[in-house]
Amino acid sequence: MLVLLTAAVFSCTGTLLEPDLGTTELWSTALDEELIHDCTAGKYIISRSGQFDGGKGDRAWNTTCAKPKPPFTVSGTCITTTVTYTGCDDIPNKAQMVKDSPWTVECHPGHVYTRMWSKHLNWINSRQWTFTCCQLTPTAFVTERTLPASLTGVGAAEPTINLDPLPGDVITGFETARNMNDKDRQWGVISAKLCNIAPLTALPTAVPTAVPTAIPTAIPTAVPTAVPTAVPTAVPTAVPTAVPTAVPTAIPTAIPTAVPTAVPTAVPTVPTAVPTAIPTA
Repeated sequence: MLVLLTAAVFSCTGTLLEPDLGTTELWSTALDEELIHDCTAGKYIISRSGQFDGGKGDRAWNTTCAKPKPPFTVSGTCITTTVTYTGCDDIPNKAQMVKDSPWTVECHPGHVYTRMWSKHLNWINSRQWTFTCCQLTPTAFVTERTLPASLTGVGAAEPTINLDPLPGDVITGFETARNMNDKDRQWGVISAKLCNIAPLTALPTAVPTAVPTAIPTAIPTAVPTAVPTAVPTAVPTAVPTAVPTAVPTAIPTAIPTAVPTAVPTAVPTVPTAVPTAIPTA
């Protein structure tokens, strides 16, 4: 059984999802044909229309797809309904079919329709349906969800129906009920605005970045650099240079030069005068 999700109501502060009408593609299915309307990758369903034929008890369907405008893209994360809707009670014996059940189907919040499958059952003049919804990126939330004011399509009285969302909205679901007398099914569109929530995530990023960067950088850099550089440089340079240079240079140079030169020159001159005076007399 399908679980229906009712989206909360928000005020959009970001970007609303809009189709790029330059990228549209059209899918069509004739009466009694199997319907496989599968949007090209990256596109989503923006509208549907159907033309009723009383003789066949069926509608020929058209589906229009398009790409979303930036910043949105349609991701490959998708959900396909697991229930096929016959629009009746699925009783094999047609004579026992006393009513035709209405049903409602909706995409999960932040998802859009991308694929529809249907098969016409001639024995009950009704169709089975499955629906595929894919997630938008960046993440979007639903705002201003709107239910259909009334269902449209009553056989020959209203053979053509157009299932378009409200202006600025996206198709997010369908309501339907069968009219047994006309062998037709009435339809209504559930639409909503899908809003990008990215601007809401910008607030927490700005606060932590500004505070921690300014405080730790200013304090540790100024204090340790000024104090240790001034004290050790002035004291050791002045004291050791003056003392050792003056003392050893003056003392050793004066003493050894004066003593050895004067003594040996005077002594050998005396013995030369004595032997010359004696032999002459």
